[in-house]
Amino acid sequence: MRLFFLIICYLSLLKAEIYYAKLEPFEKYTIKSEVSGKVIFSDISKESLEITNQKIIQIDDELDNIELKSTIDRVGLLKQSIEILKEQIVNEEISFKIKDENYKSLKELTTKSKVQKDVEYFALINSKNQLLNLKNQLVTLNSQLNELNYKIAVLNDRIKNKKIFVKSGFINKIFVKDGDFVNIGTALLDIYDTSKAKLQFFISLDDLKNIDLKKIYMNDNLIDIKPSKIYKVADDEKLSSYKVELILNKPAIFSELVKIEIK
Repeated sequence: MRLFFLIICYLSLLKAEIYYAKLEPFEKYTIKSEVSGKVIFSDISKESLEITNQKIIQIDDELDNIELKSTIDRVGLLKQSIEILKEQIVNEEISFKIKDENYKSLKELTTKSKVQKDVEYFALINSKNQLLNLKNQLVTLNSQLNELNYKIAVLNDRIKNKKIFVKSGFINKIFVKDGDFVNIGTALLDIYDTSKAKLQFFISLDDLKNIDLKKIYMNDNLIDIKPSKIYKVADDEKLSSYKVELILNKPAIFSELVKIEIK
């Protein structure tokens, strides 16, 4: 009886379905331009190479840098104007306080005529209006300063986005060359994350059942890896098939076709 059971198990292993999948890079990214401009540098020589910390594409940013410098200079001058205006406000507050005290003392005196009192009162009102006007100017200058600081942030972001710098990855394709004009959304290059590999394949419902308890063989070798993703809804095109994804260590070469069995 035990022998019969072992034979059945052996036959079931022989009937295991075979799947094939291609070793793909872990991720693929298409970098698109976030700005418009003329390409002044495109390092086509980096295609098909794995690189680290290199500039691949540069979009013309000369006018942006000129505008940035001009805006920074304007901010400096505006800050000086704000400091001067603040001093004027302090002085006017002192002047207003003195005029207010003078008027309060004068208006109770019976020895002063109405004309004299009116003169002091109008001087007080003029001082108050001058103080309010200076404070209003300060609000306007601060608003202008905020706008210029925002403009600087926008220019810095635009300049940064005109330099395509790749920290690490495999450059699969560069779509632009020197002299090309790009718009927002133009594809610039494809990058692969080759730090790991990915296998995606479709399995039958029988293999899907209790897949976490089963063993996976790759090119007839048992691998100690469990699926990273299991799509338990059948694929729209591959009817009655379920997508499975495996994440593997970086192989010596990608795009190799491998045989997969689930037992």
